[in-house]
Amino acid sequence: MSIDFQKEICIKQFIINCGTMALQFNKSLEIIWESVEFKRHFSDNSLILQDYFVFNESFEKISKKIKNCDKIHGQMLTSHNQEYFYLSTLMIVNTGRHFVSLRKLREEIGIINHLDVIKQLETEIEKTEEFSKNSFKFLANMSHEIRTPINGIIGMLSLLSDTVLNVQQIDYVETANDCCNNLLGIINDILDFTKLEVNKVKIINKKFSLRDCIDSSINVVNFKANQKGLIINLDIDSNVPSFVISDYKRLRQILINLLSNAVKFTNIGNIHIIICSKLINAEYNLHDIVFTIRDTGIGIQKEHIEQIFTSYSQSDVTASGTGLGLAISNKLCTLLDGSITCTSILGKGSTFKFNIKVKCIKLTNIVYPKKKIFIGKKILIVDDNEMNRLLLMTTILKWSSQIIPVCCSSGEEALKYIKEMKFDIALIDIIMPNMNGFELGKNIRKIDKKIPLIALSSLNEQDILEIDNKIFDTILFKPVNEKRLFKLCNTIFDKSNNIDNKIQKIKNANLSKIIIAEDIIENQKVLQGYLTNFGYTDITLCKNGLEALDIIRTNEYDILFLDIKMPIMGGVELCKILHQSKTINKIPYIIALTANVMEDKYYYLNECKMNNYLTKPIEKVKLYELLKIYHNPIHVI
Repeated sequence: MSIDFQKEICIKQFIINCGTMALQFNKSLEIIWESVEFKRHFSDNSLILQDYFVFNESFEKISKKIKNCDKIHGQMLTSHNQEYFYLSTLMIVNTGRHFVSLRKLREEIGIINHLDVIKQLETEIEKTEEFSKNSFKFLANMSHEIRTPINGIIGMLSLLSDTVLNVQQIDYVETANDCCNNLLGIINDILDFTKLEVNKVKIINKKFSLRDCIDSSINVVNFKANQKGLIINLDIDSNVPSFVISDYKRLRQILINLLSNAVKFTNIGNIHIIICSKLINAEYNLHDIVFTIRDTGIGIQKEHIEQIFTSYSQSDVTASGTGLGLAISNKLCTLLDGSITCTSILGKGSTFKFNIKVKCIKLTNIVYPKKKIFIGKKILIVDDNEMNRLLLMTTILKWSSQIIPVCCSSGEEALKYIKEMKFDIALIDIIMPNMNGFELGKNIRKIDKKIPLIALSSLNEQDILEIDNKIFDTILFKPVNEKRLFKLCNTIFDKSNNIDNKIQKIKNANLSKIIIAEDIIENQKVLQGYLTNFGYTDITLCKNGLEALDIIRTNEYDILFLDIKMPIMGGVELCKILHQSKTINKIPYIIALTANVMEDKYYYLNECKMNNYLTKPIEKVKLYELLKIYHNPIHVI
């Protein structure tokens, strides 16, 4: 006997013992069993299931709900003798056999009241859903309208920063830029929260490096942490998988929200990130990864802790730090099959802990390719913290087992090794007792003037440069980003690499013909300014899709920057015409430009057949990287 039929027998016996009024039917909606109590009230055997569903909704609607296994609680029925009932529950057996239990309404007033309540609730639900949809559309449109002028402001500030400015002017530009970025952050939070409220957020599960996601999140807050003199410690347990399948963007969003709060409300001390993992399903390689973010900040009042994840609140915000970020994080954790909690002591600090369930990818832990240039290289690591030394040594040994790391806990010990050995790179912690990193660097330079010295610090970069800008070749902020350290060491060892990381002119840019279809003049100027700086000289401007279409019909262009929302003819319409036209000799490489972050970029890339996508405000670095990919497609992985 199968488990399903055993389950069915148990249900029937339970119904009989309880004296419940119930019937059972199959996928064809044929009655195949009736309880004793049901037979007593519905004694006419000539009736079929359809005859009972006549009071509140048509049988067709009810049968469709039943077949889809949808909830049908509250639907009215009437028996052949005009007694009234309503569905109480619907139980489903895996074989497609259904149980419905009924509850009798004895008085007509109760029936009328019941129907009125149902109709009222249905009306209210419809109104709420309509209001939610309209609110979402309104916010999406407002986002587009606000982002358009912000794009012009940020773009012009970026172009202004590329000109010759004095110290005061640079400060003004940076302050204005920070204000714009803060405004964008507020807009993004409101939009994210609204999207979560109306279930518009889709989780996109893809393979990614967990460490890359963590490092990227830390990089966002590192600068502000350094400005406040805060140390960010990262402790990743050895059993944490290197590669996982989950939503990179949403996990990063949670981490940035929590880390930003930690930095914002911590003035002295440190922020400690602890990550551990537990295997919960070996067959599917499913892991439960727990992230703990502990700070030494001002803490949260006990009565506020229960509220901070539910909705936006500004009550005593100086002590609690509540806001949309935590409400968003809470909802995202749920979508990632996890949860989030907080413990805090006022004046001592807070600990936020959240978990997500991910599938682990069985790949080697060596994230970076082993290169011959690392073989035999001697790297000096100087840090008074034993854990930091161990993490750095473990990291660089991933690149090659034949690298020779030498770890020292003090400047005095490091100098002894420097006198006896020739090192290729020295990684030096700035803040150490007795002899700090600056003093050690000066002493090393007296012995070896050519050795590349890399500062490891939680200090602000400007503070280091003000103390002495000639000692260190480069500064890496703690916790050290593995990818950056690898790239830096690779550049130093490979002398043929260009160590200048600044944006330069793109090779052969002057050979490409570009057309920009954008109705906002300020946005035209910003984009034209960026492209001119990159080396493009042949740039045509137009203010709508129709103008662009006329120009493309008579001239061949290599790249089309296409704004999505324009008067007369928008970007989507123009793109469709270009791909359907048989008279256009060459369709340019189309890059969508949009201020509507609600739209899914895959719609533009797949449905509209555009080649790439940029969100406004346009970031110069992202534009530069996108154009490098266009000119060098062979390097795309």
